[in-house]
Amino acid sequence: MDELGYQSIGDQETDWQDLTFGTGKQHSYQLSLAGGIKGGQYYFSTGYQQDQGTVSPAVLDKYTANFNGSQKLTKWLTLTGSASFTSRKSIDVSDNAGVARGGTILSALTTPPNIGIFNENGQYAGNPNAGGWENPIANAYAAKNATRNFRFLGAFSAQVNFTDDFYFKSSISTNNSNNFYSYFLDPFSTNYGRTEKGIYRNNQTYDQVWLNENILNYAKNFGKNAFTATGGMTLQSSDYKFYPYEVTRFLDPNGNMLQDGTSILPQLPSYAQWTKRSYLARVTYAYANKYLFSSNMRADGSSRFAKENRFGYFPSVSAGWRLSAENFMNDSKVINDLKIRGSWGKVGNDEGIGDYAYMALYQLTPQGSYNNTQLENRNISWEKTTQTNIGLDLSMFNSRITFTADAYLKKTNDLLINVPLPGATGFDSQARNVGSMENKGLEFVLSTKNVEREKFSWTTDLNLSINKNKVTSLGNSLSSINFGGIYERDNAIRVEVGKPLGAFYGYQFTGVNAQTGAAEYADLNGNGSVDAGDRTFIGNAQPKFTYGINNNLSYGPVALSLFFQGVQGNDIFNASRIELEGLYDSKNQLATVLNRWTTPGQITNIPKADRGNTNNSRTSSRYVEDGSYLRLKTATLSYTFGRAALEKWNMSKVTVFATGYNLLTFTKYDGFDPEVQQYSGNSPSMGIDYGTYPQARTFLFGVNVGF
Repeated sequence: MDELGYQSIGDQETDWQDLTFGTGKQHSYQLSLAGGIKGGQYYFSTGYQQDQGTVSPAVLDKYTANFNGSQKLTKWLTLTGSASFTSRKSIDVSDNAGVARGGTILSALTTPPNIGIFNENGQYAGNPNAGGWENPIANAYAAKNATRNFRFLGAFSAQVNFTDDFYFKSSISTNNSNNFYSYFLDPFSTNYGRTEKGIYRNNQTYDQVWLNENILNYAKNFGKNAFTATGGMTLQSSDYKFYPYEVTRFLDPNGNMLQDGTSILPQLPSYAQWTKRSYLARVTYAYANKYLFSSNMRADGSSRFAKENRFGYFPSVSAGWRLSAENFMNDSKVINDLKIRGSWGKVGNDEGIGDYAYMALYQLTPQGSYNNTQLENRNISWEKTTQTNIGLDLSMFNSRITFTADAYLKKTNDLLINVPLPGATGFDSQARNVGSMENKGLEFVLSTKNVEREKFSWTTDLNLSINKNKVTSLGNSLSSINFGGIYERDNAIRVEVGKPLGAFYGYQFTGVNAQTGAAEYADLNGNGSVDAGDRTFIGNAQPKFTYGINNNLSYGPVALSLFFQGVQGNDIFNASRIELEGLYDSKNQLATVLNRWTTPGQITNIPKADRGNTNNSRTSSRYVEDGSYLRLKTATLSYTFGRAALEKWNMSKVTVFATGYNLLTFTKYDGFDPEVQQYSGNSPSMGIDYGTYPQARTFLFGVNVGF
C-alpha cells in the first residue's frame, strides 16, 4: 500500500509525454496564375497543405482553389467576381478538456508511469485504482474519428458609373459550410468502449450565410475641397442545420461483435436562422488635405431581438488636423507629416446569446411531448459600445522615423450575458442586458529606418499597448457572476463591479501546517474556520501591457526578419497543477511532490498525500502564476536569386526561405505554454490553463517561384 492507500500497479517505466508528443510536419504547395485581357484582369490559385500534429494521429489535409477577376464591359459598367473553395479532412485528438481526465494532454501528465500501453489481453491499459481512466495513447488512437469540411465563398458585384463622380455598386456573396463528423470506438479496447459496448456517432452540419450590399457613392473635388457621400443598405441571412446521430451496444448477448449498434440515442435535429438588415450613410470632407472630417450613421436590425427592440442606431464622427500642411510648418526640416485626430463612435453587438434569446423555447421530445428549455425575455436588445479616441501621427527625417500614438476610452453598456439562474427556476441561465464595462488605454507604434544603404538595410517596428479593463455595473439584481469552472472545485473567476474580466477568485493559500501536513488558507472573515466566505480575489489575467518588436535586415540577396512578442504583468491560473500536485488520488504527479509533507515538524509548501481529500487542492492562490513572457514568435531567413540566374532559368523570381515559429520563450510560468488557455482570450474566463494543447515550435522551409 502507498500513502494514498492504493496497491502497486506494475513495474513498467513508461514515459507518457515522450510517447504522446512527437515532431509535427507540414507540407504546403501553392500555384498561382495572374493575367489580364482588354478591360479586365484575373487571378487564380490552387494549393494543398498537410499538417501532421505534434500529438499523433492528429492530421489535417487541406485543398484550396481561389479565383477573382474583374471585367469592364462598357464605360459605365464593371463586373467583378470571386470564388474560393476549401476541402478539409482532419483526424483530431481530444485536448483542452478541463474536466475529469482532461483529454490526451492532461492524461499524458497524470497517467502513472508504471503501467504499459497495453494489457496482456491486447486492451489499452488503464489505471486499475481508478476505473475509467484511459491512458493518453488510448485517448489518441482508440477512437477512429474524422471530420470532412467543404467551404465555398463566392461573391459577385456590378458597378454602374452614372458619372465620373457618382456610382452605384451592388454585390451578393455567400459563405457555405458543410461539415461531416464520424466517430467509432470499438467495444473491447478501452474502458469507455467496453462500458458503452461500442459507440458510433455521425453528425452533419450545414451552415449557409448570404450577404447583399447596395451602395451609392458620390465623390467630388473642387479647388482645395474634397467631398464624398455614401449611402446604402445591406441584407444578411443565415440558415443553420445540425443532424446528430449516435448508436451504442455493438455486442450480442454472447459478446460477439455486431455490424450495427442496437441502441440509438434519442436525438432531434436542430435548426437556427437569423437575419440582419442595415442602413448606412457616410459623409467625408477635407480642405486642402489638412482639415479632415467624417461622419457615419448606421441603423442595424437583428432578428435576435424582439420586434420592438430589433433596431439599434449607431452614429460616429471623426476629425483630423494636418499641422504639417500649415504655413508655420513649411520651414521644418525635421517633420515631414504631423496630424492630430479625434473620433467618437458607437457600435452594437448581437452575438453570444444564441439566435432566439428573447423567446420562450420548447423542445419536442422523442416521446412527442414538449419541454420548456428557455424563459422568455423580450426586453433584451443591442449591446452598445461607445469609444472616444485621440491620436497623433508623426513622420520625421524624410520618413526615416514614423510614430503613432492613440489614447482611447471604450464604454460598453447593456452587456449581453447568459446570466446563471437559481436552481429552483428549473433553468440554467437566461440572456439579459446586464451591467456595463470600461476599457481605457494607450497604443504606440514606432517605425524606424535604421540603415539605408545600397546593399544593406535595417528597419525596426515597435508597438506597445496598455489597457485597463473594469466592470462598472452588473445591474440591480446581480452582485457577481462566476466563470471558469474547475472539475470538482469552485469556479476560478468572478466578475464583480470594480474588478476586471479574468479576475481570479478563491482562497489565499498560506502554507502547510507543519504538524498535520494539511494545506492552510487565510480566515479572512474571522469566524474561526475556513469556508466559502473566506474566498477573495487572488490574481488578474489582464496584462499590464503587451508589446512587439520586429526587425527586418537585408544584405544584398539575403534577408532576415525577427519578430518578438511580449506580454507583461498578467497572471495565469494553472489548473493543471490541481491534478498534478493534488495528491488525493492515483494520478501521476509532478516531481515537486517529492517535497511533500511526510513527518511532523517538516517545513514545506506541498501538503501531504491524503486519499479522497480535495481540501489540500482547493481553488486558491497556490495555483496562480506569473504569466509574463517574451517570445521569438517568428524568424525568417531568405535568399533571392539575382537577374543572371533568373535569365538562365527563364524565371522572374526565385526565393528560398526558412521560417521558425515559437523558437525561444522567456517566462517563469511552469505550464506548457503561457500564451494558450482553455477559454477564449478576451472572455470572462480568460487566463485558465487546464490541460491545454501547447503551441508547437515549427520550422518551415520553402521556395517561391515566379515565371
